[in-house]
Amino acid sequence: MAEQCQMHENLSEILQTVKQQDQQEQIIEIEEKFIQLVIILLAEHYYAFYGSAIKEIVTVPEIAYVPGMPDYILGVIYIRGDIESVLDLRRILKLPQNVMTKRSRIIIGEAAELRSGLLVDSVEDVLEIPEDQISASSAILDEDRAGYIRGESSYKGKELIILDIEKIFEKLFGH
Repeated sequence: MAEQCQMHENLSEILQTVKQQDQQEQIIEIEEKFIQLVIILLAEHYYAFYGSAIKEIVTVPEIAYVPGMPDYILGVIYIRGDIESVLDLRRILKLPQNVMTKRSRIIIGEAAELRSGLLVDSVEDVLEIPEDQISASSAILDEDRAGYIRGESSYKGKELIILDIEKIFEKLFGH
């Protein structure tokens, strides 16, 4: 009986010690921040824009040519009462030209009070990834493209280059 009392006291002491340790330890909750990305395909490579910069994704309507514009401006489109310019992202990034297909899309982007459509080969996905999975770019690109990159990650086991729509608009429109 004395042994049972001794075991009970030892167990009580251990439980009390554990309880005190739990109260002393601060529980830190880490809330992981996620970033929404719109994944696009251009020249068989994956690129992305932050979802917050993309306002709409549309199938390619008729693009009205505007004479005298730089070659990277394909023309304008009419969407629900708004006229939007359409930029050729392949030309901007100095990628080989391609014909439009049924998968081609125009993504309407907005940054620094500017808004324009960007022609892409296809929109592959819209997803959220943890912010810590985005790293500074180590991609070796020519100087023109490097200025448009915000970071990189991976998608389906391949390199994903995250573009900065604000930098694209700044360079093209000078804002």
